[in-house]
Amino acid sequence: MYLDIIFIERLALGSVIKVLLLQKEYWIKNKSVAYYVDPVNGFNKFYKLFLNLFFVSVQKIDFRYEHLVDEMGTNIRLKILHEDLNNVLLKIHDSGCFKILNQHIDNNNGINIYIGKKITIDPWFGYYNKTLQQILLMFHAVSQFAKKVDSKGNAILFVEKRTWMNELVSYASELGIELVPYRLSMKGLMQRSIALLKRSKNLRSIKTSLDYKFSKNRNFRKNITHNNMGKKPKVVIDQVMQMYGVDTVWSSSELTPGNVIFVSKTHKIGRKQFCDIINAGMKFISLAPGIAEGLDVPLYLPQHGKLANKIPYVKKGSDNLDRKIINQYVEDFVFEKRYWSDLFNRLVAKIYVTSHKWSSDPVAAAAAIHEKGGISALFQSSYSEFPCPYSASYSHVLFSFSPKVLDVELKQGSLIKYNICVGYIGQFLNKSLRSSSKELRKKLQNNGAEKIISFFDQNKNAKINYTFWFEKILNENWLGLIIKPKKPGSLKEDLGEVSKLMDKAVETGRCHIFSESDEFFVKNYKNPPAEAAMSADVAIHDELSAGTAGIEAALTGTPTLMFDSNGWDHSQIYKLGVGKVVFKDWESLWDALIDHWKKKQIPGFGDWSPILNDLDPFQDGKGSYRMTNYLNWLLEGFNQGRDRETILSDAAERYSKKWGADKIIST
Repeated sequence: MYLDIIFIERLALGSVIKVLLLQKEYWIKNKSVAYYVDPVNGFNKFYKLFLNLFFVSVQKIDFRYEHLVDEMGTNIRLKILHEDLNNVLLKIHDSGCFKILNQHIDNNNGINIYIGKKITIDPWFGYYNKTLQQILLMFHAVSQFAKKVDSKGNAILFVEKRTWMNELVSYASELGIELVPYRLSMKGLMQRSIALLKRSKNLRSIKTSLDYKFSKNRNFRKNITHNNMGKKPKVVIDQVMQMYGVDTVWSSSELTPGNVIFVSKTHKIGRKQFCDIINAGMKFISLAPGIAEGLDVPLYLPQHGKLANKIPYVKKGSDNLDRKIINQYVEDFVFEKRYWSDLFNRLVAKIYVTSHKWSSDPVAAAAAIHEKGGISALFQSSYSEFPCPYSASYSHVLFSFSPKVLDVELKQGSLIKYNICVGYIGQFLNKSLRSSSKELRKKLQNNGAEKIISFFDQNKNAKINYTFWFEKILNENWLGLIIKPKKPGSLKEDLGEVSKLMDKAVETGRCHIFSESDEFFVKNYKNPPAEAAMSADVAIHDELSAGTAGIEAALTGTPTLMFDSNGWDHSQIYKLGVGKVVFKDWESLWDALIDHWKKKQIPGFGDWSPILNDLDPFQDGKGSYRMTNYLNWLLEGFNQGRDRETILSDAAERYSKKWGADKIIST
């Protein structure tokens, strides 16, 4: 066999030895080429020089993950996200270590969903911070590059030995890649040791003690006890406070303010949000240091050592790396569940509500409230048309935009008892935004704008997309442009030299950019897409596979176009018509706009009415009212001393009678 091409994940001692052994085995006399994926720097430059001595030239693969497409022109990142991740995860679930685990655990307590999330989003697959998705993308990049090089032999990829190698070998082989693992480099071993140390219960306990000792908010045990919390059951809400305000979402029903407690473990809260909570008669508790800096907020920090004692199910002493990781995830799950259980005990909590479906912690929190006879609820915050394994949910109640959402949840392995369709929660803001939208529109018109476009970007291909629209503003003195960036806080940095073009566009007075970002985030929660859409004649969203902004714009009644550079024609939005709602390149979209505005109107242009009922059957802006009222019914049931199943059943029946039997599905 003659081999003239080799791929290396990263130059390290183990990979260099493997390459030299391969060189010797096939006795390649002509100088061969080894391509590496990850950047080489520092000491690793030595390996390049060393391999050169043995007739191996080392070069970097020139590619960008976001530009990878298959033969049909479909973006591979999306294919992996919505198809391949789940297929690989299913194979992992069928592996021996999972079969052993499933003999000892209750699969209905959310643990498999928790572990599935961890496997797909944690960088445990390697020790250079690659997630499973990034590893699969690497395989595709290697496969496509190998075809371009036109190798006479097989493509061989040397990768660091990591968890689930059997499953990765199988996936790579389907792409024509022979996967050859090598042992960890010294750097990798150090990273692995540090990662394991950080997860140890002893270090956790020490860290928590130090956090508590040096925290400015050490008054949790003094302020939050059963006595001063009262005996009434409470609702604990875990969300981003900047997205769903107390004065809008959570004050729109009969929920008693004193029984509502907001918590956060990951997202900071500002003074304004905290004052709104206090003024509404509600409470906020920080679950980590730094969440509420400078505010007089109770901090909950349990004794981690006690929570980590006597973890069940975990089989110690295994040499199998896959099983070690599974054991660690089981330990994490039990620890997190005990953490939330202790918190719920102190708060007299009976209902746990969250919007955080992309992380694993809420699964453990839901398991804890279930174990205590309470109820968990998840409310949908973004449009999701296709399954994704780390989006799987574990909850008694899902407050969704539409009954059709449940189909996606079941495909991605979610365990949900009731799907309650409440409509798009964010639509309640539309009425309050009309005044500011009119003012913004008038401002651009006063500077000569005759037709106005609102543009929402997802930070993909930002330079190309923004260059196109800034040049249109500078060349067309009748055009107005309103931009709602995904991350305004980093926009100038992301655009680089294009930011100079942006400054010129803004100087015309016909280009407005919502550049304000939250004090803790690079995102802008203050100005939702609906505000920009209601100011414009046409709204444009540049990411069809993540279409929340587009849906929000369409629900305002503004003609809305979707730009699809990913070839993602699986979406139901394609039913609205290519050339009418969906466009695949900017020039054809621009030509259609000109034709529609200045020649003859295009029938169905920007019209979403054929599918709006599938996205939100209500379309009345009362989604938050329906959700909070439902939560109040659940809380009433606990106040009346009823058991959980009766409470859930009664609330479902009440909702069915009030809003329609088709708006609720039980599984």
